[in-house]
Amino acid sequence: MYNMPLLLLYVFIYCNADFILDALYLSKYNTETNNELIQDNPYFYYSIINIYAFALFVNNMHIIKHTIKYNSLNNDSIALSLIYMKYTTNILLTSKMTICQYEFSRNVMWLFATPLMIKMYCDVNRIKMQNINLQWHLIPVIINIINYQYKNTILYYAFTSLAWIIGR
Repeated sequence: MYNMPLLLLYVFIYCNADFILDALYLSKYNTETNNELIQDNPYFYYSIINIYAFALFVNNMHIIKHTIKYNSLNNDSIALSLIYMKYTTNILLTSKMTICQYEFSRNVMWLFATPLMIKMYCDVNRIKMQNINLQWHLIPVIINIINYQYKNTILYYAFTSLAWIIGR
């Protein structure tokens, strides 16, 4: 089990990486498609807001239940919950979010959530992280983040196919 200050540092890095990648990398992404605001489509926006509000509620109730019932909570699940809370609150509180920002934010969240989920899987099944080959789970996510600027091009589909093959 990781040390809680290290996990909080990991969450802090995620919060800043999400912001920095969005500001520096995604701002250079210029395309005709996926640049519309999610708020412009009332049905999509209504669905997204309600789904994430419900997910945030369930996530918080899960944390409260485990804290009260078991008087403890796994540090990894706390960090994963904090990452997910930051991701959902970002979507709920951003007044002007484009579809590409929404998709890119989800990719960055998966980059940071995947190692925690795999570690929790290893802990439950008493498997070592070396046996899981974490790199084969992270490489496709990293390819998707780097490749995002080429969305809707042949290059994007080629690299996405490569990421899919690597992930299998």
